[in-house]
Amino acid sequence: PRRVELDLPGQLEQQLVGYPVRPKSLYFRRGLIPSWSKPTLVIRNENILTPTEAEPIAPGDYIYLLAPPEKAESLDRFFVDMQPSSAPDPHLLGDFMVSGEHTLAELAEIYGVKVSDDETKLTLADYFDVHLDRAPKEGAELALDEIVLVARSISGGRVS
Repeated sequence: PRRVELDLPGQLEQQLVGYPVRPKSLYFRRGLIPSWSKPTLVIRNENILTPTEAEPIAPGDYIYLLAPPEKAESLDRFFVDMQPSSAPDPHLLGDFMVSGEHTLAELAEIYGVKVSDDETKLTLADYFDVHLDRAPKEGAELALDEIVLVARSISGGRVS
């Protein structure tokens, strides 16, 4: 990846990072990108486009993102060719944390997962309580549609 440090007036220091979009990357296959990064431009066939103009992003495009310098290197894993995995990538777990007090309806709205009508009002903590046959422990996993929820921390015997 190409990296350029930027000192933007009135802003925190940012790094501009460029990647080729590869067909087997997490970014292309699942549209995954951390919320702390911001796509800024796309180069396609020697033309400079905004991310909106470039939609849909395609293999062969080159995308540039702004990211905090201390996190910029962790973007690498979203743009390398990766084979599909049946297990969640442990390196991704810290990038998509959600409080256990959010409801499944909120998760469905934000991430596009399907949730049954009778479970929309359950919090994530409730979902773990209902579907685990034992007390939750750190690392406990539950499938929810196409994603896997992983308990990152437990407080008072409940997923937090």
